[in-house]
Amino acid sequence: MRVFLGGRRQILALGLLVSMALSLTWYFMPRIISDYTVGGGGYWVCVDYIGEGTLYGGQPYCAQGPVIYYIGYAVSNLLGSGHLLYFLSLMTVAANVVIYVLVRDMLSRRGVSHDFLYTLLYLLMVYRFMSFVTSTLATCFYICGVYLLYHGRRRFRGLPSGFLFSLAVFTKMTTLLPVLIAIALFMALEGFEFVRRPGLESKLVFRGGPGAFLEPGISLSTVVFSYLMLSGVYPNMFDYVVSGHQMLVSSDLMWGLGKLISLRMIDVVAGVTVVLLLSYCLLKGFFGRDTIVYVMTQFSLVAYGLLFILHYGGLRIGSHYMLPAYPFLVASYMVVWKRSRRIFSLLFLVTLVYPSIYSVELPGSPIAVSSSPFVTLTRWDTYMGCKELREDVEYAFRFVPPQDGLVLTETADPELLPFERYDVSVDPGQVVIIPSGSRGFPSYEDPLWTPNLRERLNLTVDYARAYEEPLTPEEKVIKNDILSGKYSMIVVGPPTWTSVARITFQIPEYLSENFCVVFAPDFYYIGEGRHHTSLLFRDSRDCALMLSNMTEYYNIRHDYFCSKGKNPYLSVADVMRMNNLPFQMRSCDMPEEFECLPHVMNRIRLLDVLLTVALYFPVSRALAWLDD
Repeated sequence: MRVFLGGRRQILALGLLVSMALSLTWYFMPRIISDYTVGGGGYWVCVDYIGEGTLYGGQPYCAQGPVIYYIGYAVSNLLGSGHLLYFLSLMTVAANVVIYVLVRDMLSRRGVSHDFLYTLLYLLMVYRFMSFVTSTLATCFYICGVYLLYHGRRRFRGLPSGFLFSLAVFTKMTTLLPVLIAIALFMALEGFEFVRRPGLESKLVFRGGPGAFLEPGISLSTVVFSYLMLSGVYPNMFDYVVSGHQMLVSSDLMWGLGKLISLRMIDVVAGVTVVLLLSYCLLKGFFGRDTIVYVMTQFSLVAYGLLFILHYGGLRIGSHYMLPAYPFLVASYMVVWKRSRRIFSLLFLVTLVYPSIYSVELPGSPIAVSSSPFVTLTRWDTYMGCKELREDVEYAFRFVPPQDGLVLTETADPELLPFERYDVSVDPGQVVIIPSGSRGFPSYEDPLWTPNLRERLNLTVDYARAYEEPLTPEEKVIKNDILSGKYSMIVVGPPTWTSVARITFQIPEYLSENFCVVFAPDFYYIGEGRHHTSLLFRDSRDCALMLSNMTEYYNIRHDYFCSKGKNPYLSVADVMRMNNLPFQMRSCDMPEEFECLPHVMNRIRLLDVLLTVALYFPVSRALAWLDD
C-alpha cells in the first residue's frame, strides 16, 4: 500500500477512494431490491417454489439459474425471510471484497501493482454494479474458480474449481463464455508454448503430458455434470434460463450489425474503441503467458455483444450483463498501464470519462439516458426538453381530484410515482404503495420473455393467464380492503403485469359496479410500449371532472404534441380515444425522428470527437500526477 503512505497527495488519494466507495454504497445499496423486481417475476415466489418442489414447474417466473433461489431459500429458513434482503446486501459487499482481493493478488504475482489506480478502476468498473446481486455473486464464483485453477495447488484443483464455475454458470448464465475461455486458455497454456529460435520461425511445441489437460478437464466435466444433474431435477430449466430468452435477441447478425452501424451511438463507439485498443495491445505483446487470460476474457464481451445484444441496437458493453468480464478488464488495464501510459490514459478516457461505456440515468427522467455525466452536459438542453415533454404528456395526473379515501398504487421506486413527480391534489399520507416484487407481491410476468416461455412449455401464450393464478395471502388482504370500500382511487400500471393488476383482474364485476375509470397518458416507455395508466375512482364525479379537464388541456396543446413527434402525439391521441374524448386528429408535419429516444439522443457527433481529443491531455496529466 505504498501509494497510501505519507504525504498530502497520498492522503488526498486515499480520501478520494474512501469517499467514492461510501458514495457508491450509499447510492446503489438501496437499489439491491430492484434486482428482484425485474427479469421475469418475483424473487420471493421462486424461493417459495423450492419449498414446494415446483421450481421451473410451468410458472411464469424464475428467469435466473437455481443457485440464487437456493441461497434465498436457505437464508429464509435459517434466519427468517425478514433478514434475507439484509443478508443479500452484505453478501454483495462481501463478494466484491473477495473479487477485489483475488484480482489484486493475481496482479501482484505478476508485478502489476498500483493500489490507487487498481482500486479506482475497481470501484468505477465493478463495484458500481453491486445492486445487481445475481450478476455480482456469479462474478465472484467465477473469479474464485479462475484463481483456484490458475494459482491453486498443482494437483486436485480441477474439482473445486469446476464446482465454483458451476455455481457461477447456474447463478447467471452470462458467465458461461468467460468460464469456457478460462478453461480453454489454461489447457493451451499448460499444454503448448511457442518456442522462438534466432533466425528460425516460431514453433508451437507440445510441452505437457496428459496432466496438462487433467485438471481443466475435470473442471469442465464438473460443469457439464452439474448441468446434467440439474436438468434431471428441473427438466424445464434450460427453457427458463436460456432458450426462453431467444425472443429478446437478434436472430439476424447482419441485420443487427447494420442497425448498430446506422445508429452510431456514442457508447457503442466507446465500446468498440476499447476492444480495438486491447486487441492492438495483445498483438503488440503487452500480454504474456501469465496475463493473457485477462485480455482474452474480453472477447466474451464481443461475442455476447454480437450474438445476443444487437437486438437492442448496442453492444451492451458497459451493462451488468457483462459484469463477469469486468474484473479482468480492470486487470487488463493494469497490464497496459505497466507497458504504455499513453494507451492506458486513452482507455481510461473512453471507458470512464468521455464518452464512457457506462450509462448514467439523468435523475427524474428515465427516458433520458446518457453514457456519462459529460455526455449529459453536451446534450443538456435535449435532456431537459425531453423531461419537460414527459411532464406535458402526463399532465393529466395534475387533474386528479382530492380523495376522501385511500389511494392504492404499486411501485418498486416511489420516486417514479406521479404523486412524487407532479403536483397532484392527493395527500401523500393517503397513498398506499405496494412495494412491487417484495414478499407476497410477485410483481409481474415479463411481457417479452414469458410468452415465448409459455409457448415452449406448451402452456399458452395467453398473456392474461398470469392473472388467473391464485392470489398470495398478502394480495388477498389488498383485495378484501378494496371490497370493503377502503380505497377511493386505484392506480393500475404501467406496467400492467403488477400485483394491483392481478388483484383487480379477479374482481371485474365489483369494480365495474362501484368504480369508474379514466385512462391517463403515461410516457414511461417513451410511447413505444404501453402508454397509459388506468385510474379507477369510486366517485363518478371525479371521472367526469378529470375527463373534462383533459379534453380542454390536450386539445389546446394539439399542435404542440404534433410538433414533437409521433411518439408523444399518438400516446395522447390513443388515450383520448380510449376515454371517448374528442381530439383534433388531423395530419401534421411531425419530425422524422423522435429526439427523446436514447439511440437518437446519444448518436455520436463531431463535438464528441473533438471533446474526447481535447480531454486526452488533462486526463493523461491527472493520471501521471497520481503516479508521481
